[in-house]
Amino acid sequence: MKLLISITSYKRMVEIFKTNVKTKRQAKLVVARIHKSFVDLSANFDLDDCDKILRIKYMKEELQWSNLIKFLNDLGVQAAILPEDIDLDEQELPFKDYLLQR
Repeated sequence: MKLLISITSYKRMVEIFKTNVKTKRQAKLVVARIHKSFVDLSANFDLDDCDKILRIKYMKEELQWSNLIKFLNDLGVQAAILPEDIDLDEQELPFKDYLLQR
């Protein structure tokens, strides 16, 4: 049995993108350009992840992610927001009984 947990009860202050960035050099350049152009954002990559994750931390309530995606596209980076829903196998959840009781 699988459980689907939706993380929607609070405003996520980190957005996660799947990208096509392959090298550390490219990642460093992209992060530097993001920090220069979007001063309220903090960015970092996880190139070890199969999705070449770009994490964006932000402080504002609402952001137009389409502006950031267009910015990344202009740099030659393809990016897509990963969904907030997490699909977990119940065997991986030591607290699964608590979740099922709620």
